[in-house]
Amino acid sequence: MSMKDQARAREGHIEFRRGLTFRSLMLILILELLFLPVTVYTNLVTGISILVSAAAIVPLITSLIASMYGIAFSVQEVFMIYAVLKAVITFVPPYYWLVYRSFFVKFPFLRIFRLGGVSIQELVPTWITPPPSSPVHFYRTLLHPQWLASIGVITTMTLLIFGADLVLAIIFAYLFIEIERLPFPFARVDASLVTTLVREEEERAKLFYIALFAGILLSAVVYVPHMLGTPLIPLPWADFTIVTQYVLPGALIALATDPSLFVGGFVLSPTITLLMFLGSAIVWIIGNNVLVTYFKEVAPEWASEYYIGMCATSIYQRSFLRVWIAFQLGTMVGFPLIMTLIYGRELIRAIRSLSRLSEHRGLSYVPHFKLVLLLYPIFSLASVALFHMLVPDYPILVSIPVSLGLSFLISFLVGRTVAEIGITPTFTWPWQAITYMTRYEGVAGWIFAPYISVGGNALHINSIMVAYLTETRISDYVKGVTIGFILSLILGLIFMDLFWRLAPIPSAAYPYTIVLWPTLAMNDALFITRKITIRSGVFSAGILIGALLPALEVLLRRRDIRAFSGIAIMMGFFLLPPYTLALFIGSCVGNFLIRRAMGRERWINLRDTIVAGFFAGSSVAIGMGIAATMIAKATWIWPW
Repeated sequence: MSMKDQARAREGHIEFRRGLTFRSLMLILILELLFLPVTVYTNLVTGISILVSAAAIVPLITSLIASMYGIAFSVQEVFMIYAVLKAVITFVPPYYWLVYRSFFVKFPFLRIFRLGGVSIQELVPTWITPPPSSPVHFYRTLLHPQWLASIGVITTMTLLIFGADLVLAIIFAYLFIEIERLPFPFARVDASLVTTLVREEEERAKLFYIALFAGILLSAVVYVPHMLGTPLIPLPWADFTIVTQYVLPGALIALATDPSLFVGGFVLSPTITLLMFLGSAIVWIIGNNVLVTYFKEVAPEWASEYYIGMCATSIYQRSFLRVWIAFQLGTMVGFPLIMTLIYGRELIRAIRSLSRLSEHRGLSYVPHFKLVLLLYPIFSLASVALFHMLVPDYPILVSIPVSLGLSFLISFLVGRTVAEIGITPTFTWPWQAITYMTRYEGVAGWIFAPYISVGGNALHINSIMVAYLTETRISDYVKGVTIGFILSLILGLIFMDLFWRLAPIPSAAYPYTIVLWPTLAMNDALFITRKITIRSGVFSAGILIGALLPALEVLLRRRDIRAFSGIAIMMGFFLLPPYTLALFIGSCVGNFLIRRAMGRERWINLRDTIVAGFFAGSSVAIGMGIAATMIAKATWIWPW
């Protein structure tokens, strides 16, 4: 849509068309069935879902299906399928955490953690997970009456969180599109992608099928043997610390072995992936090393616990608990503080604009905008009410301002960052750090929380702008993403239950859970018993760096210097080197080697097709692996 068309749209001269139709809904369901199991499985195996990197998966498959069956999808229908699937196929179902809580109450190392002389595992409420003595933990299924309360609570809270995020997205999209008219650089890329792929191209289809078969072959070699219990390639990474430990003791040096990470890097900028790897290396390689060699007094627990021969998994677990959790919490404080200072005037202007809403005509997608404004406090306060009904001893003077105020602030900052520069900052869950500052004594209040935004509405804000550019009714997007989200909850429960039935979690069948879950469990236990040490020096360093990096990026961008991304470096702080290195390698291979072989213009036009085909092939391979595993289990007398 040109600038002239955008002006006409604001005046109401362009008719926004329907994107939510019966056939678009059917295709959304089919594609969710195809890709959601991949999301769940890759999170269990590698701990990261990069399906969102394959931006062309949904519109491309839609266009291919259309060409095969002679169906003519409109641009609006393709956008609807694309936007809804982009929002839900990277969504890890909340029932993942029910299986984790089952592990938490049975993890033997947590028996030493007590409150009032009672094991914290015995104090976990039954609405979070059945008691440790329940035999349901050995059945390895969520479809059991003892899980009903837990499923009901987590589903209700998840729907309230989704509703609050979506409402904030509608509010801030109105502000950033209609009032401030920010550029949304990546929304324009997405709009171009959707409109381009509606056209059938023979070369694109050919490349898709080649990549499809490559994805089936490589993913079958990597994933299927793991599912069957005879791995050929180590997952989630190849550990090189045994080689580097004498030169760089304490450094976490490994390389991810999931081929999807390398291929996903094809569509990412080498500059961004390099900066992400740099941020990751600063923390997990350089930081870990200097803290066990030169500055032992900064983190004495980590320095004393490290030993020659420690594997990458143990290095991550120990250094995170002893050092980097405080640093990450600090960056989470520093980032919103500096962004509030930078965008303080814009925030005040935005609030004033909302208070004078009747002066603005607004877009056609918000005919009852004042009602939308009321929905945010309704969803937020409903989540607080549910939380306090279940955790009555938590201080309500903390939960209300955090859910209402902090969430609004974080959503504004993240949404504006996406609208201006296109990058979504990464926030980790801040609730435990907030609870640490209170006098709360209990268990449930540490591991269950009301609505807190961590920037999840940024994707919706960007998609609303894409809908605007493709002349799609935004009300259709709101309805479509809501339907798609509810479908993802239903399918997520089914697939999470299926993977748990196939093998214990954590286990070698899902290797990343062996890395992550013990660390999460120890982290929860240390917070609950207040035995975790948040060193002021490390925390302060995190605040300082979390403030300086985004501020430097904003200042450089205002001078039209766009090569530096402080937010990308910050994202690297939260990701491990095996993953950022794999993304960087894939980005370099795609943007330098393959681009040189194919030609720059041809590569830019077709790289999304290659990535889309590879991910579709991975989906097929994982489906074949699931089928093979179920057949193998059918002839095995033991329940694993």
